[in-house]
Amino acid sequence: MITKFPSEIGWTENQKYTLLYKWGIRYRLKRIGYHSRGKVLDIGWYQSPNPFLKNVVGLDAVATENLPYNYRSSLKIDLNNPYPYPFIDDCFDTVTAGEIIEHVTNLDSFLKEISRVLKPGGKLIISTPNPASPVATLVHFFKWFFKRVDFNYILNGGHVQSFLFTEMINLLNLYHFKPIKMEGTYIQIPFTNIQIPLNIQPITYCTIYVAVNQKKV
Repeated sequence: MITKFPSEIGWTENQKYTLLYKWGIRYRLKRIGYHSRGKVLDIGWYQSPNPFLKNVVGLDAVATENLPYNYRSSLKIDLNNPYPYPFIDDCFDTVTAGEIIEHVTNLDSFLKEISRVLKPGGKLIISTPNPASPVATLVHFFKWFFKRVDFNYILNGGHVQSFLFTEMINLLNLYHFKPIKMEGTYIQIPFTNIQIPLNIQPITYCTIYVAVNQKKV
């Protein structure tokens, strides 16, 4: 059963969700949409456009003219030289970055640019995999025990880094973001695409962090 959104213009088959397949991703997007307000910048939107956002501008390394119904526009950035972002200061009420920060090599520029384009008091919403989840621990043990460790992980498109929730909170504080909310998202059955929505952060596949921009005008 395919989920029916108000419009599916610009959505590929890989960007739709069934009752089990990618249902956890849908839940994650819904929660991000719930916490968003005002004019939204969605960083890295292309693989998982968020149907629950409103008044949203996308920013990604992919260029497309075929936008989902709720995206006003999308700007392309060069991953070799992504900063500064092509926006004026203090122009967004919310910035979302779903499953992006674990791929970022320059966290300093990434968070400073978000702070620049986000209004004082605006919301930053980040979701990122939870390296301490039981499923992640099981997968790591499996790879170690059966000698399946990938020593070229980053060259094969793996994550640059991972964040325990204590580390993410410290990082946000360092860049003058005040965390106000932390949520779990879903459990993913290992080696399948079956996802079960669940808001219990210590055991879920990824975590959503909501923070307020505390920069001074």
